[in-house]
Amino acid sequence: MATRLAKWIGMMLLAVLLPARGEIGSEGGRSMYFRGRLDPGAAPNEPCVLDIEIEEIMFKLNSFKDKYKVVRIRVENGRKELLKLSAEKDAIELELSDGKTVRGTFNLQAQDGPIWDTLDESMRKALAYPLSIRGAKGDDPNGRRPEVVHLFAFFPSEKVTGLPRAFSYMIQSVGKTVRIVQPPPTAN
Repeated sequence: MATRLAKWIGMMLLAVLLPARGEIGSEGGRSMYFRGRLDPGAAPNEPCVLDIEIEEIMFKLNSFKDKYKVVRIRVENGRKELLKLSAEKDAIELELSDGKTVRGTFNLQAQDGPIWDTLDESMRKALAYPLSIRGAKGDDPNGRRPEVVHLFAFFPSEKVTGLPRAFSYMIQSVGKTVRIVQPPPTAN
């Protein structure tokens, strides 16, 4: 009788503890999604969309060379015209949940040459800020699709004290600042 009671109590404890353990662990792997548009009023087939995805735990844990938080920005240029970029003139800021802003850089080579010099040539090429992003050609008989490019922004780790709430990306060639924010939750 005592053995059956001990087994029953053990099974009840497992039934209570396992779901609780799973609930605690499931919160950690969530991603935060941010989106912005260069021309919010553009035709639906001509958007220039900027997306950022941040996995919360990895963002908190990781930094590049213990100095920089790295944020990848996916840019899909559906506009017909080329989007000119400038690592020196374009700007990026990260806004923290407490409202503080942290200025980042697209030009790690100019910002921190010694760290840039530790990277091999293929990594430098992957992280380099492009000069432009090709536009889509609506009248192209081959139907050229919008070019998708990933940009990398570097923020000083010691100033990024929490998770981002939003980003502001100023593109000098078009004279606009794109606000990249989390979309409102959708109703299920």
